[in-house]
Amino acid sequence: MNTTKIFVTLALALSLLILSSCKEKDDNSNPTPENGTVAPDFTLESNDGTTISLSDLKGKVIIVDFWASWCGFCKAENPNVVRLYNQYHDQGLEVLGISIDQNKEDWKMAITEQQLPYLHVIDTQAWNAQTVMDYGVNSIPHLALIDRNGNLVATADQIGLLEMEMLNLLANDK
Repeated sequence: MNTTKIFVTLALALSLLILSSCKEKDDNSNPTPENGTVAPDFTLESNDGTTISLSDLKGKVIIVDFWASWCGFCKAENPNVVRLYNQYHDQGLEVLGISIDQNKEDWKMAITEQQLPYLHVIDTQAWNAQTVMDYGVNSIPHLALIDRNGNLVATADQIGLLEMEMLNLLANDK
């Protein structure tokens, strides 16, 4: 086997390992809250050092995006989230990224490098965070769609799976 094949095989194996490491929590012990219930409120530190509460955003259609800087699936999904944010922010969409990073510098660097223009907060308790438990997060990315009244509408692991419901909320929920 030549060195190119070895390198490609190792790179592929490493990529699969990295991608799979962010997909699943150790167990699936966090039940997802039921659609139609009030979304659990929280207050967390933002990337500019202030705090943001979910309740601060009431009146907007909100996508809460659980992610981490080290998550390959999250990095792949982020451009899709940015696209929807850029397209619909002026119509009342807000995106709030909740990082489960434990290293704030890695989190801040990822926001800059991936050019994520929406609101960001961090919960350094990672998989043990109250927000993770409250939202039934067992893998990332994990996205929750919340209506203007603060009710949970749907959850998904890809933004595209929420897009039609989000568009309906933006059109009908003014």
